[in-house]
Amino acid sequence: MKSAAWRALGGSAIKVYLELHSRYWGGNNGKLSLSLEEGARLLPPFSRSRVANCLASFPPLPPPFCFHCSTPPPVHWGVYLHRF
Repeated sequence: MKSAAWRALGGSAIKVYLELHSRYWGGNNGKLSLSLEEGARLLPPFSRSRVANCLASFPPLPPPFCFHCSTPPPVHWGVYLHRF
């Protein structure tokens, strides 16, 4: 929490981060999901666009590589708890 990235997050983004972090239970390999609809429902008075803006403030992860995909993969965001 003493990193520049953490300090750059706004209060709304921290709430979304904490919601994502609460979904990690040790066996899901860090694959966390939060739809905009669910985020808006769980974090009142957030709207879907506010949740989207918060997620956009997190660093994006590189997309997974797929040999057989004809459509682009969904965007994944990184939720880092430790410094690399």
